[in-house]
Parts: sequence; structure tokens; C-alpha cells
Amino acid sequence: MHACVIGCGVIGLSCAIQLQKYGFKVTILTRTTPLDAHLDPHYTSDKAGAHWFSFASDVEVQKQAFDEISFQALSGLAVLEPDCGISTVKGHALFEKKQTQSSHDAAVRRAQSLPWWSVIVPRFHVWSGEELHAHARKTGVEYERAFSYETAMIHAPHYLEWLYKKFLENGGVVTKRQLQHISEAWSILSPSPPIIINATGLGSFQLGGVHDHHMQPDRGQTLLVRAPLIRDIWRVPGEPPCYVLPRGDGTVVLGGTHQRGDGSTSHDASVARDILARCARAVPVLRNPANFEIIGHGVGLRPARRIRTGIGEEHQRVEVDEEWSVGLGPIDAAPNNYSSSSLPSSHTNTAAHPLSSTEHSHHPSPSSAASSSSSTPNMILPSTSTSTSTSTSTSTRLVIHAFGHGGEGFQSSWGTAVWVMTLAAKRAPHLFQATSTPQPFHLCYSQLRTGVMQRLEMGQKSTAECKATRNDDVTAASKLSIASKL
Repeated sequence: MHACVIGCGVIGLSCAIQLQKYGFKVTILTRTTPLDAHLDPHYTSDKAGAHWFSFASDVEVQKQAFDEISFQALSGLAVLEPDCGISTVKGHALFEKKQTQSSHDAAVRRAQSLPWWSVIVPRFHVWSGEELHAHARKTGVEYERAFSYETAMIHAPHYLEWLYKKFLENGGVVTKRQLQHISEAWSILSPSPPIIINATGLGSFQLGGVHDHHMQPDRGQTLLVRAPLIRDIWRVPGEPPCYVLPRGDGTVVLGGTHQRGDGSTSHDASVARDILARCARAVPVLRNPANFEIIGHGVGLRPARRIRTGIGEEHQRVEVDEEWSVGLGPIDAAPNNYSSSSLPSSHTNTAAHPLSSTEHSHHPSPSSAASSSSSTPNMILPSTSTSTSTSTSTSTRLVIHAFGHGGEGFQSSWGTAVWVMTLAAKRAPHLFQATSTPQPFHLCYSQLRTGVMQRLEMGQKSTAECKATRNDDVTAASKLSIASKL
């Protein structure tokens, strides 16, 4: 069975690899690939200061699920694939006593309280008053509160190239083509693919047949410096944001800006100076020019999507396009609105690693998943030896949109891809073999959590694996479980 993904950024590549996981022969239609992204100022993913830091609020349950699954996947890749461009890094978030009134104030206030994700990242630690005073003496800047944590740092260009090569190794095909209308995908490709994933990001504003006028550029400017003395992530939430992101190769991304509606791809020298000054205020190493060298400037146009809803602002559009899709199951079969009722009861207590689950084709119980040692990781490195049945009706046409992630693409990429597979399997189950149909999203998510908890309760950890906190126990057990399956 054939499928098509339009777009080759982090969302498009993640969705394409997930489709391959279930035996689809996937073609990516794109203007630009990660290999020539440096020639295209409108290709955004490679310009990201990519790392995992969730901005989902306490009530944005779907975004939490996207982010959590992605965190576990990215953390697993850091262990399993040391050459993929992901490293595990210690991060620190600092909050100033006075925050500028801006559109980011709500996010800042949320972050100043204990974030929902404090239970899923390892080594989460709220700074004591003594630690805050010690940092103030060192930097000359007083902060109201701060916390530290361990997270996934992503070298965006390297990771994108790694994903791209994995896609090709798995039998994927890339056709360089800029579409004017989404329907061109059916006429360009032969056989005509019954599944099309639109991951065109900001391009969805102009793409014929989509024309999502809620899309707008969110200009982000960064500096790339060589500063090997910086090994930790530093963030000062606010507007404009301040972040210092070491890529693991001695280079560090300094940022940034949120300039909504600004489509300029040229770097602004005055903004660059301001970014450096803000970062140096937070990280004193940058106050001495001898400690760093500016080696580049970056400008990326985040694919922002803003719609006011009852719980805030909707960003991602990850849903079935009913206008372009035909021959599908009933609408109420598709879980287009993820709700808290779909979550396992342990949602706020513990975390598991999505790569640690077994193949969907066996639908194992959590206990059997924990004991299996021969299964393939579920989210990454899909099998490529077989394709799905070709007996499906030629009248089926399924279009799923996956765009509008703004600056949250990397941190939600794998959760988004899993959700896309759930939508596809719900609305067009006949396109999947019975032995390779994805589990419903909430069941997959529940099993991931429950499986790790069972391993912990069964005591399947050595003394050396035990950590100081429950969060560290969960993460350590997850990573060890994944490593044992390879």
C-alpha cells in the first residue's frame, strides 16, 4: 500500500517513518530536504534551537500526550542511536522577579509553578533559597525561582539528516516538487496513494485545497557560537525569550525572538546584539569574548497557527480533512478531540518510554511487553520488508493534516506521528493489515506507562540502576528496557 507525505521537516519525516512502520511504501513530496536545507531560507526545521521543553498547559491534555511520548522517544534515541544528533543534557529554567507584560505572560506564570512535566523528566529539582542566592552572587542577577531537569538536546541539522537517511534506508522515495494544490499528489504519483499526510508547515497558508489562513510566520532569530565551556541548557522564560542551547559538539545556539507576522528571513544585527546581551546576563561565561566565537546567524519562520478556543490558543492542526477524504469510516470513529478520559488513571504520576513497547501487531499486555526481549522498538526504525495488502478499494482517499506546531515541532514530533497513525487506522482500517493496525492512541499510551510501572513494582532493577527519585527510576528503567531489546 502506498502513502504520500507532503513536506520534509521534522513532522513530515516522523510521520513518514511511522507509515513505514506499518508497511506502507512512502513517497515524500517536497521542495527541500535536510540535505539542501541550507539553501532554502523558508525551510524551518534545521534552523531550530531544538530541545525538549514542554509549553503545554495543565489543561492541554492532547499536547501533553504529544510532548510526553516525544520526550521518551527522543531520550531513547539518545541512548540507542549515539550518532543521531540527540544528547541528554542538564537544563535550568530561571524566572526573574519582574516579568514584562506580554502575550507570553500566561505561559510564564504557568512555568513559574511546578510544571506538569516535572513528573516525567529525570532529576527535576526546584532550587532552594540558598541556591538562588549563590547564583545571584555569581551572576549579579537575582531570580525569583528556578528549577533544573534533564532533557533531550537535539542538534537539528544532524538529527534531520539522520531521519532522512533512515527514511531512505527503509525504502522511502523522495520527489523534489513544490505543489500548488494538494490534489496534485494524486496525479503526480502512480499508483495514486490512498493516504496523504500534509506536513507543509507554513506552506499550508498558500497550498491550494488547504489555504489555512490561521497560519502566520513567527520569526525566530538566533546566534550560533562556538563555546565549549557551556555544557548545560539555560532558559529565562519571557518575552522575548532567552535560551542557551549547547548542541554537544562545542557549538551553542543563543536565542531568541518571537516576532509574529514577520516573514523576513534576513538577520538583524541589532537583534543579534540584544540576544547576546540577554544570554550573557544569564550565563556569565558569555560576558568574556575570549570564551566564545560567533560562527553564524540563524533566522527561521516558525509555522505558527493561532485560533482562540475556550481553553486558550489552539496551535497544531492534526486532523482528518473531511472535505478531501472519501470512502472512510464514520466521523465519530475518529478521536479528533483527545480528552482526559482517554488517559490512564496514572497520568500524573509516572512516565514510560514509547520505544519500550512491543510491536502493535501482537497487542501484548503490559506484562508481556515487559518480559519480551525480541520485539522491535515501536516508534523508531520501522520494518521495511513488507507492504500492506493491495486489495483495498481504489475509492478510498484519506487526507490528514499535521502542521501548525510553531516552535514546538521537535518536542511533539513523535507524539504527533503516533496520533496521525491512530487517525488513519480509525478512519480507514481497511488500508492496514489486520496484523499491523496501530492500537488506539490512548491504549498505546496507557500500556507504555503501565508496563514501566509493572517493571518497577516487580523489582526488575539492580542496585546500580536505582536513582534518588521516582522520576529517575522510571526513566532509567525505560532506557534499560529499550536497550535490552536491540
